[in-house]
Amino acid sequence: AELRATRSGVSGRLRLGVIPTAMPRIAELTAPFLARHPAAEVTILTRSSDEIRDQIAALGSQLDERTRNDLAKNRLERYLDLLSTRYQTAIERLNEIEPRKDIVQADARQISKAEIPVAPAAPNRGATLAVVLAASLVLGFLLALLRGALKRTVEDGAQATQISGRPNLATIPHVRRRGVLPRRHDPV
Repeated sequence: AELRATRSGVSGRLRLGVIPTAMPRIAELTAPFLARHPAAEVTILTRSSDEIRDQIAALGSQLDERTRNDLAKNRLERYLDLLSTRYQTAIERLNEIEPRKDIVQADARQISKAEIPVAPAAPNRGATLAVVLAASLVLGFLLALLRGALKRTVEDGAQATQISGRPNLATIPHVRRRGVLPRRHDPV
């Protein structure tokens, strides 16, 4: 089909492939279309159903190929636009830098010859160990102070008397368990 839609209607050529048994009915189908669109032409081709399938398949493959080509063309056009933009940016930067090249003068000079180092510049293990040792001592001291300030337990009878202001009547001794597992006492 080579049809174009305009404000005045549809124009162009419409080709129809029709099997021979449908030929008597084709006039009924095309007459209303031609009446609405007098600028359009209809060409009717008599084909077998196998030929029509083959032509549809060929048109489908042509359409697929055209679609692939259009997509490739669009990709190339976008890439060309990108390259054009990059080129324009490079030209603009060059035009900005070009006047400055006469202002900047080369005044660099060599002070000493570069030599290959004989020892690694980093890490300095001695300095690292000294800093870690000092930091761990300070951290340990701070943790001990914090633990002492947050400790809420009463250690002995004198401390209990001092806190409560009352005399201590008795002290329950703390018996440490022996062995790996705690002993289980049988109820009496």
